[in-house]
Amino acid sequence: MNILKLARYGLFCAVLAIALSVTSKASATGSCGGQVHQNVCGNSTDIYPCCPNGGNCTWWAWEMVCRNWHLSLVNWGNANTWAAHARVDPRFDVVGQPVINSVGTATPRSGHVAWVVAAGNGRVTVTEENCCVGCGAGERTVSYPVSKFNSGYVARKGSGSSCECAAGQTATEACSCGSHSRSCGADCNWGAWSACAGPPETCDGVDNDCNGLIDDGDPQTLGSPPPAYAATLLDSSSPRAIPVGTHATAWAEFRNDGTQTWTKGNVWLSADGDSDAGVSGLFSAGSWPAWNIAATLDHDVAPGANARFTFDVTSNADVSAKLNDMFVLQVAGGADLACPSPQLTTSIWVGPNADQNAAQDGDAGTPALTADASDSSSGCSVGSSSRLPLGGVLELAGFLIFIRARRRRASKKES
Repeated sequence: MNILKLARYGLFCAVLAIALSVTSKASATGSCGGQVHQNVCGNSTDIYPCCPNGGNCTWWAWEMVCRNWHLSLVNWGNANTWAAHARVDPRFDVVGQPVINSVGTATPRSGHVAWVVAAGNGRVTVTEENCCVGCGAGERTVSYPVSKFNSGYVARKGSGSSCECAAGQTATEACSCGSHSRSCGADCNWGAWSACAGPPETCDGVDNDCNGLIDDGDPQTLGSPPPAYAATLLDSSSPRAIPVGTHATAWAEFRNDGTQTWTKGNVWLSADGDSDAGVSGLFSAGSWPAWNIAATLDHDVAPGANARFTFDVTSNADVSAKLNDMFVLQVAGGADLACPSPQLTTSIWVGPNADQNAAQDGDAGTPALTADASDSSSGCSVGSSSRLPLGGVLELAGFLIFIRARRRRASKKES
């Protein structure tokens, strides 16, 4: 381009700028799109014109700044230059995320400006007017993606509207027990931290989920390190039916998954009966060490080793019934092992028609292991139900009755 063309281009730009300025001033109006200027910012009229279609985004954005901030903006030109003007004005911040009561600005073509009234989940809600051929007139409320306003959001400095975060953003950090989180609100400021919470429970003797209970919910995953006492049921066998006056043998094999050696006599298989009295209907008076202890450990079992508990089950019922009993490993003192799977559940028909009921029931379990009343077989397990001296049985039974009563009272309170 030669010097003459440059001069002509410069003159054209100057004339165009003057013409736009004159037109803008001449067209400044006190109303646009059904909205009336409110003189709360020292100007008797909105400085921007109202377009022929009955709307103008700059008229409305300027008006909202006047109404809400009580400020009279100078002429910042087309919408696509508002962010640039705001950045050099010490009264304002231009932030990347929507702020309630701010001006969203966009740069494509002549740009767009709108007043932010809400934000969240990656979207921003604004009130706006539009200047275009064939567009509808007046102010409207509309929701856009946050990215719509690509040149930023003009917020008033010192008004508490500066962004700390993106609306809908979340943050998580470690706390005294597990972690807690917080969310960014529609005003792009962080909300309060949630309560401290942990991950799902693992079998490790620790309150992982911070609910005040250790290893609750029967966690199946062993922690590292595991707790002192933990067990996994490996295999079991129990009869499906026991006719009246007979008894049979049942057994359960557990692996010691804890860090503590199970010592002889200090780990036992406790029966948690389904009767109102809490006494198992399978109690075998001649073989169980106590009324609710089916078997005790007769040798030491190191961590990682297996122990089999073998015990007799007896039917003295004169009415046919299906007994659903649970047997739980306990350490001396009556505390249940919590995890991963220290329980054995049995479902056995007892009574006059035990065999027929089991057959009709179609249970797919171990075949009925029935025996004559004279059958005294006690199995051949390595963790058999070894007999305790009479004095020890009475002492153990008295202690366990106390433990059972205390546990039942606690259970009733919880229910």
